[in-house]
Parts: sequence; C-alpha cells; structure tokens
Amino acid sequence: MLSKKWQLFDWILLGLVCYWALDTPISGYRSGLWSPRVGLVSGFLTLAVGGTIALLTIRSRHHRLGLPTPRSLLIGAIAGGVLSAGGLWLMLGNEMSEKDLMMTALSSKPISEIQPEEKALVVQFLRKEIARDRDYKQIALQTKPPEFPLFSNGSFGNEAIMQREVDWFQKAVARDASNYDQHEHNLEEFRSLMMKRHAAFLVSFNLGIHSKEESFAEILSLEKQLLDATVDLYGFAARNRENIIYFNGNFISHDPAVWNAFAEKRRNCISIYQGLRPSLTKWLSA
Repeated sequence: MLSKKWQLFDWILLGLVCYWALDTPISGYRSGLWSPRVGLVSGFLTLAVGGTIALLTIRSRHHRLGLPTPRSLLIGAIAGGVLSAGGLWLMLGNEMSEKDLMMTALSSKPISEIQPEEKALVVQFLRKEIARDRDYKQIALQTKPPEFPLFSNGSFGNEAIMQREVDWFQKAVARDASNYDQHEHNLEEFRSLMMKRHAAFLVSFNLGIHSKEESFAEILSLEKQLLDATVDLYGFAARNRENIIYFNGNFISHDPAVWNAFAEKRRNCISIYQGLRPSLTKWLSA
C-alpha cells in the first residue's frame, strides 16, 4: 500500500491539472490574449491531455509497485474533470454569446461597468448599431410608398407617375446606401479599437460576422444594379410613349421592336428584383 504522502501527491497532481485547465484559459481570456472559443478549446484539451498523462503516470507507479489503482482516485479524477469542464463552460461558454451581448447592449448598464474590456467594446459597437437600425426603420416607416408597385402595369400610366416611381426608388437606394455607410463607419471604429487592445478576439469576431457582411454588401450591390436598370426602363418607356400606351390596365403597342425592347428591360428589372430575395433571406438568417 502506498504511503499517505504518495496518496496525497496523487490527489494534488490531479487537482493541479483541473486548476490549470480552468485558470489558464480564463486568465488568457480576461487579459485579452484569447477569445472565449480559444479558451474553451485550450481548457478542454488541457483536461483531456493533462488528465490522461496524470492518470497514466499514477497507474504506472502503482503497476511498478504491484498495486492496483484505487477506484476512489479514478472516480475523483472523473468527477474533477467533469466539474472543471462545467466550470469552464459556465465561465466562457456563454461569455460573449450573441444573446448575452445583445441583452447587455439593450440594457442601461454603463459601458464603464461592463467587464472585461473587449465585452464593453462589443456592447458599445452594438449600441451604435441598434441606434443606426432604429433610425433607418423610422425613416423608412415615414416614407410614403409609391402609388403603384414598382414595374407593375399601373406604374407606367403616364410620365408623371413614372417619374414618381423612379424618384421613390432612388431615395430608397440612397437611404440604404447611407445606412450601409454608417454601419461600415461603426464597424471600422470598433475594429480599430479592438485591433489595438484585443487583436486575438477581433479575429474570432471577424469570422463570426463574415457571412453577414458579405450578404449586406451583396444586397447593396444588387440594389444599385436594379436602380440603373429601373432608370433605364422608365426612361425608355417615357421616350416611347406613342408606342407603349397604357390603357384600361393593359398595354397597347404599334411597334414590335419597341415593345420587345421594353418587355426585355422590364423582365431584366424583375429578375434582379427577385434575385434580391434570397440575399435578404441569407442576410436576415446570418
């Protein structure tokens, strides 16, 4: 039977592994060297590898002495590993989660009271984004919709109607572009601060929003493409009023070439417009 000194050493060894697996990732995260995800992976690897090495070392010593490894030691190692993993998850698993960050951003808690610093910086960025989104939606709600749906038969009723359709859409795209520019400004400020103070976290953050950023830029690009096509379509219809006549809900044309050109331009606009839908769905679900 092992002496009480060696038994105590075995328990201390297992305890050190559990402590190391908890302390190192949490300290790394709080100092800004690691993101929560990196800390979790590091901690779980430490538990798995360090715990395995410690147990093999203990069992090897027992084997050399011809003694069985106490079941209490194995059970204690498993229990310690489970408790350490649970503690690690409680400390880092939900830290900086999207739900936690959004709840904090929507609260009235001062930035100066939010810890750690990288969380405070993210919350500050989110609050700017929430304000931007609120202002954008408020302006959109106050904007009167067009008299007829874009590209519908009625939207080509006369030159005045067509001009109002184009003006409305130009303002809508300009509003979206301004909204996007403000978003990029907020994001650039945030990245500049985070790069100076917590570069490791910024890498993880950029990966997390990459898909949404691509979708946002894609939507704006399609809107600008649609605007050019829309201006071209309604301008063409206005210049050819004598051959594209809107009457009783239908079109009358006496020139097949003009009508075919108009129909093609209209189909192109509708195609681009429909192409915006999956991009919007992707952006909302990212």
